[in-house]
Amino acid sequence: MNLRRALSEIRQVPTAKFALTALVLAHVAMVSVMTMTPVSLAMHGHSITIVGITISVHVLGMYAFAPLVGSAADRFGRMPVILAGQGVLALSAILNVAAPSSAGVVVVGLFLLGLGWSIVTVPASTMLSQSVPAASRPLVQGAGDSAMNAAAALGAIGSGAIMVSLGFAWLAGISGALIIPVLWLAARHTRGVRRSARLMPVRHREV
Repeated sequence: MNLRRALSEIRQVPTAKFALTALVLAHVAMVSVMTMTPVSLAMHGHSITIVGITISVHVLGMYAFAPLVGSAADRFGRMPVILAGQGVLALSAILNVAAPSSAGVVVVGLFLLGLGWSIVTVPASTMLSQSVPAASRPLVQGAGDSAMNAAAALGAIGSGAIMVSLGFAWLAGISGALIIPVLWLAARHTRGVRRSARLMPVRHREV
């Protein structure tokens, strides 16, 4: 019941809806590719050492730069940093699509995947909680976490099917395409903010 109420409140606030979408899709992209990377590397004959290094570098990208990401979001704004994260996720996808059999390229691609995830989730989490009234923030943040975890579970399951039927490059490409809905919502959100800014002086004059 509380989860339904939180999701209903998120749907009514465009900024919250955008932030939750960015969180969920970044998490799906990250988990889907990360889960299948060891399988892909093993299929291409790489050692368990390479697999371990790749995942370690990926986790480094996820968490090591979070304080810097938070500082950047405070300085430049949540939206610009989230959009920068979409660019990093896109670059990661391009590398993984281009050379899925190259350990070096995949290591860099997985590092960028973790970094892009961090650049999106840190400001998007803050945007989500700050876009709703203070009394609703714990409930909304919990709903966001639940949505991320549920999406990650579905992504992990779906990634296996895509890997078996299409391969790692296709999986990376499909995951990279998840930035498209985020960019579309960002454009809509920006247009809405500008429209409101244009109308505000008119309303003041009418008063």
